[in-house]
Amino acid sequence: MQRVHIHDYNPEWKDHLPIGLGKIDFKPIIFALRKINYSYPITLEFTLKDEKDIINNIKALKKIERK
Repeated sequence: MQRVHIHDYNPEWKDHLPIGLGKIDFKPIIFALRKINYSYPITLEFTLKDEKDIINNIKALKKIERK
C-alpha cells in the first residue's frame, strides 16, 4: 500500500507544523494526488499543542481541496 506523509515546514523552526503555518504550498500536491486518483491514506504529522491543531489541520486540507 502506498502512503503519503505530509506536514508543513519552516526552515527557521525546523519542526513539523500544522498545515498553513509553514511555507509549503499544498495546492499543487493535492492537485497531483487527485490527478493520479490517489486513494490511500494520507498521514498528517505535526507537533500537537492541543486538540484544536487536529481540527485546524483538517479544515486547512478541506479548504485546499475545495480550490
